[in-house]
Amino acid sequence: MTPELHRPLAVARIGPEGLDTMVTARPAECAALARRFGLPAIHALACRFRLRPLPGGAVAAEGALRAEVVQVCIATVEEFPATVTEDFAVHFVPVGTVDAFGYASRRARRVFPNRRRCCRK
Repeated sequence: MTPELHRPLAVARIGPEGLDTMVTARPAECAALARRFGLPAIHALACRFRLRPLPGGAVAAEGALRAEVVQVCIATVEEFPATVTEDFAVHFVPVGTVDAFGYASRRARRVFPNRRRCCRK
């Protein structure tokens, strides 16, 4: 199965200095993601990140994701717009090398600075 938001990138394109990139979801991708997440709508989704090579063929990715979504209040069942933002830092490692590099014990940093409470009344 191909993910709803799929942008494969050859590791060779990253280069020794790293690579800055941005991915913006197309309307059909936003609609497919909204269906999967059970949201009425995702109006926009973009992710800006920096890839950099690590020893042993691993790749570090650090960046931020931002989405304009429509959520449903669980108390009133009213729809309301929300901005979702999340900073992240993850490592991608070749199969079978997780233990050798110790990446399995590292966790991605998750930040939710603009999380809004449901139902603004």
